[in-house]
Amino acid sequence: MVNMTTEDQMTFTERRGILGWLGLGRTSAAKISQLSALAEQIRLLAPGTSADIIAGIADFHAQHDLSVCPFSLGIAFDYVTHSDPLIVRLIDDRVSLGQTISTEWLKQVRNADRADTTSDDLQRKFAEIERHLVDFGATATAARKATRDYGSSLEGHAQQLDSAKDIHVPVSELLGLVRVMIDKTSEMEREMARSEQKARSLRRKLEVAVRSAEEDELTGLPNRRAFEKLYESEYAEAREEMEPLVIGFCDIDHFKKINDTHGHDAGDRVLRAVSQSLLRVTEERCFVARHGGEEFVVVFRGKTIHQARELLDSIRRELEGRRMIDRKTNKPIGHVTFSAGLADVFAYADKRKALRAADVALYEAKGLGRNQIVIATY
Repeated sequence: MVNMTTEDQMTFTERRGILGWLGLGRTSAAKISQLSALAEQIRLLAPGTSADIIAGIADFHAQHDLSVCPFSLGIAFDYVTHSDPLIVRLIDDRVSLGQTISTEWLKQVRNADRADTTSDDLQRKFAEIERHLVDFGATATAARKATRDYGSSLEGHAQQLDSAKDIHVPVSELLGLVRVMIDKTSEMEREMARSEQKARSLRRKLEVAVRSAEEDELTGLPNRRAFEKLYESEYAEAREEMEPLVIGFCDIDHFKKINDTHGHDAGDRVLRAVSQSLLRVTEERCFVARHGGEEFVVVFRGKTIHQARELLDSIRRELEGRRMIDRKTNKPIGHVTFSAGLADVFAYADKRKALRAADVALYEAKGLGRNQIVIATY
C-alpha cells in the first residue's frame, strides 16, 4: 500500500465519492454520463476481467449517484461480481420498478447485524478490488508499451518511405495511411497513460476507504473494529515474547450531564479533548481506541499493571486540572474527569475474560465516587 497524502484524505473525508476520484464531481447528469463513458473506455483500453470489474464499480456508483464509502464499495463489488446473488436480484428488481437505489435502502436490505460484523469481509473485498486494480494497471502498462513500440515501428517505416526516391502514387497513399495510424497509436498511448494514472489514484483512495472503516470519525482514534484486530495481534505477540499486557477501560464522568447542559457540540469537544489526553499512552506497543459513546479502551504492552496505572493516573490528574469552557455561551464546563478499570491480561484464562474484568473494575471505580482508577482483582 502507498502512503496517503493529506489531500487524498481530505478528498475522501469530504465524501466526493468515485465521481470526485475521477474529477467529475457530483449531481450533474452530463458528468455522470462522462463517468459511464470513461468506464467503457477502461474496458476498451485494457479488456479483461479486472478492467470490467473496476469499470463496473464505477458504473454502479455513477448510475445510482452514490457517495463512495466502505459499505458502498462492498455492495458494488458484490453486485458486479455476482458474489451475493440475493443483493443482485433485489437491486435489479428495484431498478426494474423504476425505484431509486440509495445507500439507506441498501443498508435496510442488508442485515444490520451482518453489516456490523463484517470488518474482515470488507477487508477481503477491498483486497480483491485492489488486486483487480493492480491487474488492470499492469494490463494498461503492457498495452501502452506495445502501442508505443508499434508506433515507433510505424514511424521508422514512414521515414524510410518518405526518404525513398521515385515514390509512386500508391506508395504515397500508403504513407498517408501510415501517418494516420501513427497519430492514432500516439493518441491511444496517451489515453492508456491517463488510465494508468487513474488506476494508481483509485488504489490510493481505496486505502483511505479501508482506513476509514476502522477510524472513529469524531476523534480520529481507532474504532472498536480496529481495537478488536489490534488487541488480537498484541495478545499473540505479547504471549510469544512473554511480555506483560494490560487492558483498560476509561469512561468520562457525568458525560450525559455535559451533553444535556451544554449541548452535543460541547460534548463532542470534550470527547476530542479526552481522546487527545489519552493519546499520551500511544507508542510503538501501546495504543488507545474509542470503544463507543464516552468510553475508551487502552492497551499497554510491555508494562506491568502498576506501571500502566501510574501512566494512566498521570493523564487523569492532568485532565482534571484543566477547566473547559462552552465556546457558544462562555459558560464553564468545569473540570472533566474519567474513571478507569485495569486488568492484567495474562492473569486470566483468556483475553475476553480480561476484558470483562477491566469492565467490572471500571464500574467499581464509578461506584466508589468516580475520577479514579481501579485494578481488577482475580
